[in-house]
Amino acid sequence: MQRVRLALPCLREHGWDPTVLAIAPDSIEGGCATAAGENLPGRHTRGARVGSVAAADALARVGNLWWRCGRALTRAGEALLAAEHFDLVFLSTTQFSAFQLGPRWRRRFGVPYVLDYQDPWINNYYRRTHTLPPAAGSSSP
Repeated sequence: MQRVRLALPCLREHGWDPTVLAIAPDSIEGGCATAAGENLPGRHTRGARVGSVAAADALARVGNLWWRCGRALTRAGEALLAAEHFDLVFLSTTQFSAFQLGPRWRRRFGVPYVLDYQDPWINNYYRRTHTLPPAAGSSSP
């Protein structure tokens, strides 16, 4: 969110009218809600927030953010793209499964896309939750 939040004023200065589609902070396990994050998209930017599938969280203990929120994010994005014209989709995330939306939306809506790969920020999530990071179980060749 930081990269997008910091880019918004620059995008507007250069004539872009960004719309932000994001996952609601209360759906992000281990996430931290900050004043800056809560203001995204902000009062001068259109946007929408989607939540997770609460039943899947409670019953299946689904830990993967994309599995919990991907369907809602996909539906909300497709509703936006069907309702109006967009010049570009900019996918900026650490949830790399979300990048499959770029080619999907290009085929379906004809909109070009940019993939912004972000490294997850360093925090105490894995230490606090006593879980292994995604690469911890793999061995190097």
